Amino acid sequence: MKHVKIILVVIIFTLTALSLFSCNSEIPNDTIRTGSGDSNADIISDSEQNSDETEYEPDIPVVDMDGKEFTFALLNWYNYEPLNITDIDVPELTGEAFSDAAYNRNMYMEQTYNCKVNSVSFPDSNADMPRIRRTLNAGDDIYDIILVRSRFYLSALTEGLLQNLDNIPHINLDNPWWDKNSVDVMSLGKNNYALLGDYTTAIMNCVWNTYFNKKLMGDFGLENPYNLVKDGKWTFDKMYEMGKTAAADLNDDGKRDANDRYGVAHIIDSATSLLNSFGERFADTYTDGMPYLSLGN
Repeated sequence: MKHVKIILVVIIFTLTALSLFSCNSEIPNDTIRTGSGDSNADIISDSEQNSDETEYEPDIPVVDMDGKEFTFALLNWYNYEPLNITDIDVPELTGEAFSDAAYNRNMYMEQTYNCKVNSVSFPDSNADMPRIRRTLNAGDDIYDIILVRSRFYLSALTEGLLQNLDNIPHINLDNPWWDKNSVDVMSLGKNNYALLGDYTTAIMNCVWNTYFNKKLMGDFGLENPYNLVKDGKWTFDKMYEMGKTAAADLNDDGKRDANDRYGVAHIIDSATSLLNSFGERFADTYTDGMPYLSLGN
């Protein structure tokens, strides 16, 4: 049996961001802020933003793949369907815009390169990643591309399961369909072993958001968070102050339970998203591309 490494591992759901959405009416339609959290970032108009209409084309030669079946392994998230990867192998047109675009993309690839695009979906990444690992260590080249969760990236890298993507021809990381942030964050020693990009819209399922209840805001006469943000007064202290105003022991039992009203709620890994939203990271890289822990500085 021949020995193979993973041919290509593509990591999804790597970057998290905490965003406060505002209504379109609150932001002028002719402006967009550029930069990464810099209050002095430039303001440019829509016309300027769209002035570059350059069409980018991948530098990939058209070859006859002689009917090769090109198989993706898709590791989904704990049997939670909203985070499933559904736009890689699409069997038919459904009338849904994203799904049909994926179907047409695959048909173009199959017809242009004489190949077949398949996928195998694994419902629980925690349980199924060890199966993938055993397959790779056994030298079975069942899968051509594997989409895994970012939490498995480091272990796959240190176990030597990944191939340096810089050695694969026709992958130009400067092209706009690759996420530049992911290239910078996931490289090691200036080598790239995983990529995030436009091959799936699933990456948009993990954008972090902050929501607020407009009815409660009105009932308690609280300040408008949109205005607080614009005035530079939206802080954690302000958020928790408003939350305490709305919180109440509705059943008067002196305990916190499902029958009470909470002013602020979040899920367990919100701390990571908050850290990222401030432009901070757990690790950074030296000039040689090797990582070091930077959280403590």
